Parts: sequence; C-alpha cells; structure tokens
Amino acid sequence: MKKILSFVIFISLMVSTAHAQAISINQLLGVWMTSPVEGVTLTYHFFKDNTFTWETESPENKMTMDGQFVIEQKNGKEYVVFSDFTSKEFEDMFIVTLIEFLNNDSFKMDGHSFTKDDIGEYPLEFTSETLVFQRVKTD
Repeated sequence: MKKILSFVIFISLMVSTAHAQAISINQLLGVWMTSPVEGVTLTYHFFKDNTFTWETESPENKMTMDGQFVIEQKNGKEYVVFSDFTSKEFEDMFIVTLIEFLNNDSFKMDGHSFTKDDIGEYPLEFTSETLVFQRVKTD
C-alpha cells in the first residue's frame, strides 16, 4: 500500500509541476531586452493579441519589425514561434525559439529560422548562442 501511495504522489507531483511550468501569454507580455554583444541591444515587445515588435539597435543602425507569435509545446519543451513578419525579407520565414523562464523577470531563448517550405527540427536544447532576456520595467 505504501508503494502505491508513493507512486500516486510521485505522479501527482509530476503532473502538477509540468502544468505549473507551462508558459502563458500573460507571463510573456511586456518588454524584454538583451545585449548579445557590446553596443547591440535586442528588444521584444509582446502584446495580448499575439503580436510582437522586434527591435535591434547598434551604433550603425536600428531595425524594427512586427509580426505574430504563438506559444507551442512539443517534445516536452516550450517554444515561441514567430511568423507573419512585416518585413519583406522575412515574409516567407518563421523563427522557432526554445524558451525557458529563469524567474518572473528573465528568460533564456535560443532558436532557428526556417522558410515556410523548409520546416526543420525544433531545437531541443540551449546552445552557446542562447540569449538571456530581462524584463524592462515600464510605468
């Protein structure tokens, strides 16, 4: 009886932990920033209607692009998939990013870009190119 009870408790904890870790759109809403290299900033603005604005700024130039995003779960991992970019050079592409929240105000993200005709494998692990984003506090 003890073994059965222990097993039931273990399964309950696994299910409740997996459910608690699921990323919600509310968790992602707002402004997030990182600096992949000195002098360059990458900023995401996530909105309730599943749209985003992506800004890249460096001393040489500034690029802004808008699009759509969805949160997906696959292979036991969580992803943010970016698509429907307003930029002509990205209109046939989408970006699949593996995401993991580190706390309420930071997450790490690593991804790959694909064309709509060439869907590759979703990333399964973080790499040396993983970026850590911090929430930007706004009034």
